[in-house]
Amino acid sequence: MDAELWKLSAAKMAIGIRNRQFSSEEVVTSVKQRIAKLNPLLNAIVGDGGENALEEAKKADQAVEKGKILGPLHGVPVTIKSNVDVKCQPTS
Repeated sequence: MDAELWKLSAAKMAIGIRNRQFSSEEVVTSVKQRIAKLNPLLNAIVGDGGENALEEAKKADQAVEKGKILGPLHGVPVTIKSNVDVKCQPTS
């Protein structure tokens, strides 16, 4: 796994996932490692959904394996500003 997948644009991540160059799980793991390294200094991410993201990444990878691409950014991890209501996530 390339530990610096977090550096790719969302479009390049999506293409790589769709073409099976790497998995969504690998991308999420790369992003999680980057967050773990920098967030203690920045405190930019207040709610860590990393474990849920890994579960969703596995589901996304299974869909790719079955040929079921769900959209242009399928499998690409995102962060959502904490003032937006998201199911099963705390909203400050």
